Amino acid sequence: MIYFYEDEFLIGGVDTTELENIEAEKYNFVLNKLNIDDNYYLEKLTKSLVYMHLAKMQLESEGMKAKYDVYKAEYEHFFNLAKNNNSIINIKNIPIQRG
Repeated sequence: MIYFYEDEFLIGGVDTTELENIEAEKYNFVLNKLNIDDNYYLEKLTKSLVYMHLAKMQLESEGMKAKYDVYKAEYEHFFNLAKNNNSIINIKNIPIQRG
């Protein structure tokens, strides 16, 4: 695993191998599909997606819908920050002025 997961309740329902596979899938999604390579946002978005995935797997359990909603809001928050950050992902969006 690349990251440490604090929500023991969510990760307790899966074994390490499954968690590693989910993390790799979400990490690659953020890096390759969203084109976010800033380490801070890469971690925040990957972890949020992993938590959302795990909560969705256990939606029948009491309180999982609330956990899913919390991590979805966190994902959206960090995605918006990453989009507006002056990192390499936004280089193509910076207008070039010629004089």
